[in-house]
Amino acid sequence: MELSRRQLLYGAALVGGASALPRAHASPQAPASAPPTLRLPILDRGPVLLHGSAPDGADSLGAREAIVFVDPGEPGRLLMHYDGAGPQGWRACLAESSDGGSSWTSHGAVLPLGRSGSYDRASASSPWVVRHDDAAPDRRWHMYYLGARHATSAPRRIPVAPYTTLHATAPTPRGPWTKRGPAVLPARGSWYGQSVSPGPVLRWQGSWLMHLSGSSSVGPTVGLARADSLDGPWYVDAQPLLPQSERLENVALHHDALTGLWWLFADHIGTMPGSDGLSYTDAVWAYVSDDPTRFTKAQRLLVLDAEVCSWSRVVGMPSLVPTLGGLALFYDGIAGRVRTDHMGRDIGMALLPLPLTPA
Repeated sequence: MELSRRQLLYGAALVGGASALPRAHASPQAPASAPPTLRLPILDRGPVLLHGSAPDGADSLGAREAIVFVDPGEPGRLLMHYDGAGPQGWRACLAESSDGGSSWTSHGAVLPLGRSGSYDRASASSPWVVRHDDAAPDRRWHMYYLGARHATSAPRRIPVAPYTTLHATAPTPRGPWTKRGPAVLPARGSWYGQSVSPGPVLRWQGSWLMHLSGSSSVGPTVGLARADSLDGPWYVDAQPLLPQSERLENVALHHDALTGLWWLFADHIGTMPGSDGLSYTDAVWAYVSDDPTRFTKAQRLLVLDAEVCSWSRVVGMPSLVPTLGGLALFYDGIAGRVRTDHMGRDIGMALLPLPLTPA
C-alpha cells in the first residue's frame, strides 16, 4: 500500500525518521489516470456503524476498512471485521448484523498486537477470512491480515509502512485466532516492494487466489498471489493486475452467476491532499472481466464518490455482500463533507441493483 492509506511519510517523521523504512514518495511517479466516464447506479444509505461502539474501546478513535462476510452455518447473519483505532493502536474488530447490514453490534478487538520485533507489533488489522467448503477435511477458518511494525505517535497510532500480509487460523469465524506468521512479505524491486496487504481469497481452477494490494516507488496497485493450500506457500505474480497509474488499493470481488462476469471493485487514491494535509481515498472504481485473473483499464466504471455519497468526501475500502434484490457495498468515510482526516471514520453502506449495468 502507499501513502494514502497509512501515510508513510507522515508516520516516518513522527516515529523518528525513515532510516529503517523504505524510501517514500509524496506521490507516485506513474501519472494518474483520468476517472472512468461510465457509472454504476448506486443508492447510498449513509453510516451504519459509528466508531466508539466497541465495548472494549478498541474503536474509540475510528472505525474503517469494513470487510463483511457470511458464516455458512448462519446464513441470515452478517459478520464484519473492521479496523478499530483505539488506545493500543489499529486492530481488527468483529461486529455482527441480523438485519442485512443496516445496523451492527460490535464485539471489540479479535487480534492482539504482536510482541516487540514482530511483524504486527504496531498494527494487526484489515483481515480477510476464508474457509474450505463443507466437504473439505480442513474446516478451519483462515485469516490474512495486515501487520505493521511501526506506527505514528499516540493517540493516532496510524500504521506505518512497510506492511506485510500475515496468516492466522481459528475453528470458527469468531475466533479465537492463532497467529501462524507471514504469508506474503514485500519483495525488493517488485510492484509490492514497499508494502503488501491482503485481499479476498477464492478457489480458482484448482488452486487459491488472493487479490493483494501492493506499493512500490512507482505507486500503488493490485495484483495476485497463488497457493495450492491456504497454509501456503503463496507465490505472487510478477506483474500487477492493473497499472500503477490507476492508483488503486483494497479489492473486493463479485461474480455474476448469470452472465459469468467478474467484477473487481477497488479503492481509488486521490491526487489532492485532504484536510489534514494527507492523501486519501476518494472513490470506488469497478473493473469487469470474464476472468478474475485478468482485468484492464479499458473496462471500468465509477461506483461511489463524493458526488453520490451522502455524507463523506472520503470513500474507503469497499466490501461486497449480496442482499435481497441487490448488492450491498460497505465502505468507510468521515462525517462532514469537507473533512478528510484519517481518524474519526465510520462505516457506511450503499446498495447496487443487480445485475450490475452502467447507468
